[in-house]
Amino acid sequence: MNKLRPYLLFVAIAAFCLPKVQGEVTSQDLLDATKQPANWLLYHGDYAGQRYSNLTAIDRSNVHSLKLQWAFQEKFEVTPLVVDGIMYITVPPGDV
Repeated sequence: MNKLRPYLLFVAIAAFCLPKVQGEVTSQDLLDATKQPANWLLYHGDYAGQRYSNLTAIDRSNVHSLKLQWAFQEKFEVTPLVVDGIMYITVPPGDV
């Protein structure tokens, strides 16, 4: 037990200090990913791997008016995940 004490202390501190997650993503959420077009829960958008979004706010008539609002540049390429309006990215070695 004494050998575990530092690890338990770390876990307790981390649990207290980490921000609270807004919502938990369930297995059913992942299966129903196409029913939540505002969220991008899987790398390819859904288990079918279509990389297609049903969102319609941007189309051929207004795409020309898009302007860059912010940029995040790193030396790796990832597909961000979006859950409840929050964008998550992964960085090596797989941290979110």
